[in-house]
Amino acid sequence: MTYTICHFSDLHLERSFSRHGSSSTASRLRRAELRDALQAICALAQSRNCDALTIGGDLFDDDNATVETGQFLTSLLGSLAPMRVLIAPGNHDPYINGSLYMTMDWPSNVHIFTAPELLPIRLTDSLVIWGLAHPDHMWEGNPLAGPPLEPSHDVHLALFHGAERAWLAGIEGKSKHGPFTAVDIRRKGFAGALSGHYHSFRLDAATGLLYPGTPEPLAVDETGDHGPVIVTVADSGEFSCELVPLQKWHALECTVDVTSSNSLASLATAVLAGIREALGFRDPKRTILQADLIGTLPSYMALDTDVLQQAVLHEVPLASLTLRTRTQPALDLDALMAEHTVRGRFVAAVRSDIESRDMEDPEREMLERSLKYGLNALQGTEVLHREI
Repeated sequence: MTYTICHFSDLHLERSFSRHGSSSTASRLRRAELRDALQAICALAQSRNCDALTIGGDLFDDDNATVETGQFLTSLLGSLAPMRVLIAPGNHDPYINGSLYMTMDWPSNVHIFTAPELLPIRLTDSLVIWGLAHPDHMWEGNPLAGPPLEPSHDVHLALFHGAERAWLAGIEGKSKHGPFTAVDIRRKGFAGALSGHYHSFRLDAATGLLYPGTPEPLAVDETGDHGPVIVTVADSGEFSCELVPLQKWHALECTVDVTSSNSLASLATAVLAGIREALGFRDPKRTILQADLIGTLPSYMALDTDVLQQAVLHEVPLASLTLRTRTQPALDLDALMAEHTVRGRFVAAVRSDIESRDMEDPEREMLERSLKYGLNALQGTEVLHREI
C-alpha cells in the first residue's frame, strides 16, 4: 500500500516585494499570484488523489497577514476535506499570540502543530507524521533534538521548518532558524523529513531530507523550476519525490560581455541582446532578472547603471531588473609600464613574465589574471573572491 502526500513550503503570502526592486504594480501582482499558486497546489493535490497536504512553514508572512488572509486560507484548505492538511509553522509564520494560527477558526481537516518539539499525528495504521512549530521569529532550537523514536513497524516522517547546517554554509545571508543535521533524520528513526526554509528544491536521498523550495521564486537568485512535490510513501518506508513545476514567475541570472561597446547606445544594445537571450520565451512581465556586466570599456565611458536600466526596461518590460557592473577600463599597458610608480614596476615585471611563456603554458593565464586583479587592487577596485 502507498500513501501520497503533496508537500510545499515557503509560499510567503502577503510578502512585501518592494525591497527586491519590484514596482508597486508588480508587487501587487506578485502577491495576488502567490494566492493563485496555492490554489494551483490544492488543485494538483486533488487531481493526484493525494491523501494529505503538508506545509513546511512560512505559509504567510506574519507581519503583513490580515484577517482576510486567514479567511482565504481557512476557506481554501477547508475545501480539500476529507484530505488532511498538516501545517508546521516556521520563522515567518510562528505559532505566537495574535497569529492567524491562533485567531482564526480552522476547519477540522486542518491540523496545525503548536509545540516546539516533534509530536505525532497518525495518518494510517502504518504511517505517522511528527511535526513542530517555531515558537517565535528567532527560534534556533534543533527540530531533531531529543531521543530516537521507539522501535516499531510504523513508517515515521518528520515535518518541520529548519536550516540543515551543512547546506546553510553555502547560502549567503540565510538565517539559521531551526538548525539541524541531516544525518540525524534516520538516526532518530525517521524515514525522511519534509522540510522548509531553503527556497530551492533539494532532495538528499541518503538521509531522506526534502526541501520543496518556494512555489514561486521570491528573489532573483531563486532560479530554476518551482512548485510542490508529490511524495509517495510505501509501507517499507521508501518514498519517491516528484517536483511539479507550476510557477508563473521566473527568476533569471545572466552575464553579458560588453567589451565591444564604445557608447551608451552600443552598450544598451549589447545588454538587451544578452537579456533577451536569457529570457527566451518567458513572459518579461513575470520575470525578475539580474545581469552581471563584464568585460572592458573605454576609459572615457562613464557607466550609469540607472540610465542603462531605464533604456533596457523601455524595450523589455521586466518585472524587476538589477544590473551589476563588473567591467574594467581598457588599459594602455605600454603607458603604464612607462610610469615611474609602483604600478609601472608591477606591470613591467608581470608582463615580462607573461611574454616569456608559451601560449600553451598554464601559468600564462594565471599571470594574466594576476595582472588584471593586481591593477584592480592598486586602484582600489573591489575584487570579488568568486571572480578570481
